[in-house]
Amino acid sequence: MHDVFISYASEDEAQAIAIKGILETYGINCWFAPSSIRATQDFTKRIPKAIKSSKAFLILMSSSAQKSKWVKRELGTADKYNIPFYTFFLEKCELEEDFDFILQFNQHYKADLAYDERISRLLAELREDFANPSMAVHPSQVPSRPKRTFPVAF
Repeated sequence: MHDVFISYASEDEAQAIAIKGILETYGINCWFAPSSIRATQDFTKRIPKAIKSSKAFLILMSSSAQKSKWVKRELGTADKYNIPFYTFFLEKCELEEDFDFILQFNQHYKADLAYDERISRLLAELREDFANPSMAVHPSQVPSRPKRTFPVAF
């Protein structure tokens, strides 16, 4: 069983890899495509199984994520199996209606907070939910935000 399934748009992969690294540094076992899927596995079967067996679902929210059919499918699967959601905003963006419908009552880490503060709050929430005090982290210990490698239009 994985602690956290990370859902993200492929355009946000660099940031997703950095966040996965931070979580794993603090002892949170992450399921992360494509590295968690072997070449011989059927991803259409493996992804739902991984979501269902995770303790939490972390969606890395961006305008790209809201356009991704895979992020929507993964979110729907997590909702179906009542997996707790954590929404971490990679950028300032409003939730589109379909995402807002599912995520409106869940914990959000909005982009108007500093990156290190959002990571610290996310780790604190996960620590509390998983009852693992070794995940405590001070914002000064969080690596700086990774740079985007592509232009973003707002």
